[in-house]
Amino acid sequence: MSAFDRRGWREAPLFIVATACLVVLGVAPRDAQARNLRVEAQIRSSSPASGGPVKKPAVGPPLTTPSPPVIAIPFGAPGDLPVVGRWTGSPTTYIGLYRPRTSTFYLRTHNAAGPPDSVIAFGMPGDVPVVGRWCRGARSDALGVYRPKIRSLIFRCVNEISTVPFGGPGDIPVAGDWWGTSYSSIGVYRPGKNTFLLSRGPSVGMTIPFGAAGDIPVIRHLPTGSLVGVYRPKAAAFLLSDSPASPSSVITIPFGATHDIPLIGDWTGDGTSKVGVYRPRENTFHLKMTFP
Repeated sequence: MSAFDRRGWREAPLFIVATACLVVLGVAPRDAQARNLRVEAQIRSSSPASGGPVKKPAVGPPLTTPSPPVIAIPFGAPGDLPVVGRWTGSPTTYIGLYRPRTSTFYLRTHNAAGPPDSVIAFGMPGDVPVVGRWCRGARSDALGVYRPKIRSLIFRCVNEISTVPFGGPGDIPVAGDWWGTSYSSIGVYRPGKNTFLLSRGPSVGMTIPFGAAGDIPVIRHLPTGSLVGVYRPKAAAFLLSDSPASPSSVITIPFGATHDIPLIGDWTGDGTSKVGVYRPRENTFHLKMTFP
């Protein structure tokens, strides 16, 4: 009696069932055996243990999101004046505003849209905001104002308020590290003569002719000190000097629009100052993420 007659299909040896299936499919047992051997050989030759070729899945470069060349940050209200500074002590320069009608600073500690992180009342009507590293031993910038009526810088370090007379009628205040001390000193830009007058103590320590009629002064901060420059509204371009004393060449960076307010700061914290503008008609900062 055959295996099928005595035990049925469930107990039939596996090779008999497999052979029966191959016969039904029209494949002869010997042909099937040869085919199985070839398939097994191919599998073994492609396995890592055999040393054969193993195809690895293609892996492309990691996906990255490129940084935008310019970021726009809505912040402020009509009549506000932009300020920028290193509020947190880090190398990154952050945005802020000064509201003249309330003599109040509104500061952000992120270069992104959102409410102010700090609100600080300082100054009086008619003052012009000036930011600098006024306080000895401090790692962050401090707020200050220039009071045209008395032609003086007024700033606060901790709980002490200091007043530094400097400048003349019509001067535009600026602040920078003119002498490589890591701290800021007051200076002014005299539009009638297109000239920077930079303080050293109570006196003028350096005079730098730079710019043309209608230009707006800007200061570029470097690890070694600060350099002067101007923003030319009619050309919508920054003109930046390459030397703290007698500029031998000028870096020109087209950016912004005619009625924008120019800004300079290290928006990314990589040690390089970059340009930006505040657009009053939009109440929006536009910061360039690369230099130049």
